[in-house]
Amino acid sequence: MKLFSKPPKKTIYSDEEWLEFDWTDQKKSLKNMRTMLLDNAAEDELWYHEARWLHGVWSKILKFSSILLIGFGTLCPLINNLIAYPIDISVGYLSLSVGGIILLFDKYFSLSSGFQRFYMAEMEIIKLTKAFIIDWESEAIKVNHFQNASHLAPLMKIAKTFDADISKVIITETKNWSVEFAMHMEELRKSAKGSR
Repeated sequence: MKLFSKPPKKTIYSDEEWLEFDWTDQKKSLKNMRTMLLDNAAEDELWYHEARWLHGVWSKILKFSSILLIGFGTLCPLINNLIAYPIDISVGYLSLSVGGIILLFDKYFSLSSGFQRFYMAEMEIIKLTKAFIIDWESEAIKVNHFQNASHLAPLMKIAKTFDADISKVIITETKNWSVEFAMHMEELRKSAKGSR
């Protein structure tokens, strides 16, 4: 279940890993490198898409439920004046309490904010992928008839930059989650300490 799983671990390829391609057939190696990078980016994008979708569904369910419960609890005194068989006022208090607890659950488990973080990461990966394809293709046209390894440098630079940029997106999203989690835990600690 992706609801509480960690984001994909992204490793930036080292110089040695980039050189592991068989450069005796440069065109094939370039094609393999491009395919590998695009496949990795697609996997990362899919992870964020699925996690975003799941967080979004739960966020909507929790928010809708809390609105209904808080609304019902707030309207209980008014409803009691309008109907022949009054509702026990404690039902209204219970409804307000459960609605509040649901909102706190959403906040402390970062469902709504997770949805937003995952959406931003997914969109950033899509943007980077499109830019990579355009940069790669425009440079590949220039070096289509390369004669030696020096012509590979611009494509290698584009590939390494793309790989590093995708990693930055994942690292930034994970850091944001970590900061948010620490902040929520500190809030819980303070509220637990204050309630004693």
